[in-house]
Amino acid sequence: IQVGPGWLAGTYVLLIIGELLLWPMGLALVTSLAPAREVSRMVGLWFAAIALGNALAGALGLLWTRWQHHRYFAAIALLNLGAGAVLLVRLRWLERLLLEGVEG
Repeated sequence: IQVGPGWLAGTYVLLIIGELLLWPMGLALVTSLAPAREVSRMVGLWFAAIALGNALAGALGLLWTRWQHHRYFAAIALLNLGAGAVLLVRLRWLERLLLEGVEG
């Protein structure tokens, strides 16, 4: 199936906007929640986590030619649902951590 170049450009625009909004907020959250003596280490871990995520995304992209496309997208959907479930299970802990960071 062929689609117009507008889909590709639109997808990149959405990704860029998402990164521009998420990056500074995440970094500010890490620096505000980390203990004062651990801020530099936590910022380093933040960047290492981003690098690891990009490497895993690249490795997942290699499966595009090896798997049937419906299985590829199903695997991505399951990974996203799994990550969402982990965050949902840890939601109370995250809320408590955020409140302590704001109050403290």
